[in-house]
Order: sequence, then C-alpha cells, then structure tokens
Amino acid sequence: MDGKAILGTWLLVSFQGRNAAGKTRELMGAGANGLLIYTADGYMSAVISGGKRPSFASEDYRGGTPEETQAAFKTYMSYCGRYTLSGDEITHHVGMSMFPNWTGGEQRRFATLRGGALVLSTPPMRVAGEEWTYELVWRRP
Repeated sequence: MDGKAILGTWLLVSFQGRNAAGKTRELMGAGANGLLIYTADGYMSAVISGGKRPSFASEDYRGGTPEETQAAFKTYMSYCGRYTLSGDEITHHVGMSMFPNWTGGEQRRFATLRGGALVLSTPPMRVAGEEWTYELVWRRP
C-alpha cells in the first residue's frame, strides 16, 4: 500500500467483529463514532466511541459511580503513537492508550483501500473471553 494514501483524517463507518464460530457483532454498538488520523511524520491517533453513551449523574469529571465509570470505559477506546507501514500491514506503536495493557506495545492492522474507504482488519484478539477479529471501515470527512 502507498503510505500517502492513508495520510490524513478518517471517520468511522463501521466496526464489525467475527468470532471463530462465525458470530458477528458491533463492538461499540450501532451508531459508533470514530476518528483516525495518520500524519506524514509517522504519528497516528485513533478514537472510537459508542453511539449512545449515557451521561454521568454528576458533572464532576471523576464523580461517576462505579457502574457509570464501567459503562464509560466499555463504550470508548483511544490510543496514539507512531506507526510504520510494511506492504499492506500497518503497525501502531502505542505510546498511550486508554487500555493500559496496550501502552508500549504494538497493534497490527491489515489495510486495504476499497472504493475510497480505508479498511483495517485486526489479527485475532481476546475480547470478553473470546477470540475475535475486527474489520473497521473508515471514510474521508
């Protein structure tokens, strides 16, 4: 893949998962939103949010109940860092992540351009105790 083709800003169109049994799901539910940015100097940022996230009862940023905080965590993900491209594989070298286990590690994505959309697929990953692969479709704003 030509590295210049991925540069810039992308908006999430869909985020579909499939497990080994063939079951499919949308990880962040229907109406998920996302923003993906690749810069020419090798940085990236990804933010994905569920479409219908309930507000906290309190206006205090850290004042959510344990249940509110858990729901917020489960409906939002973000990470950023540097990236490298090798053929059709993009490696995100994670500098910071909402999920602390990803910080300092790598997230591999397999990239294709399909009808003007950027399609990123994941290798199998463990989510809620099961192995899933995901396909994220992004479009230009």
